[in-house]
Amino acid sequence: MKRREFLQRTGAVVAGGTAAWSASGGDLSAATDADNDRQRVLVTGVENELARRIAAALADAWTVRTTSTERVDTDLPFTLCSLESDAEIQPLLQGVTAIVHAGCAASADQERAQTGQATRRTYHLLQGAVAAGVRRVVFLSSLDLLDNVDSQYLVDEDFRPQAMTGTGQLVRQLEEVCCREFARSRRLQVVVLRLAALIHQDALAPMENGSPAVTASDAIGAVRLALETEQISDGRGIETWSVFHILSNPDQTRFPIHRAKRLLGYAPQS
Repeated sequence: MKRREFLQRTGAVVAGGTAAWSASGGDLSAATDADNDRQRVLVTGVENELARRIAAALADAWTVRTTSTERVDTDLPFTLCSLESDAEIQPLLQGVTAIVHAGCAASADQERAQTGQATRRTYHLLQGAVAAGVRRVVFLSSLDLLDNVDSQYLVDEDFRPQAMTGTGQLVRQLEEVCCREFARSRRLQVVVLRLAALIHQDALAPMENGSPAVTASDAIGAVRLALETEQISDGRGIETWSVFHILSNPDQTRFPIHRAKRLLGYAPQS
């Protein structure tokens, strides 16, 4: 599907969506804008534990806002938002320079119900980001999108995702495509981090079966690098679109992280 057709079709779906918005945690601007010297980042999908941990870790250097389509208890400024319309999203993005978008895919059981909804929400978020002048979007994708590539290959970022219906990853793939089309239109700079399966650090050492895994600390470190690296380009393709594989045990898998090392300075610490 061509880029223009994709955006037009997605926009048509958006127009039919319904929305409900409410805020918690007090006045958003008063709560988050106290330190005007800090850049502001919005972290979405904080119903997810990793997204909450990322938000908490970034708060040492950024003014962090968080949002979710579900009510979440957090010590950081939080806004409950359906992400179903541009009007809802505009207040979230006031003064924001970067977004960490955690996506919406949860399980194969929810895949059918979420496919159109998640893509619509991502589309609205990116449209709002363009209007607000957001500098960079970091999208948290999944390395599982490449699970069905021939097991004999070393799989780098140039391989095309081939997620299949029923795997729980179709939603993630469609959200990644939506991000790509915005990046290719040069309206946003998008950095995609395809994260391996999250695992506790203590469980990493025994993993010698070739299964890719990432610890929370390495995932957080990769997000921080994706936000803070000024220039992310290796002279190939479009400078507004970058994809990286992020895992903690690359030497035990078929997923090299050379690009993340070279362009982001990423090195697993686990």
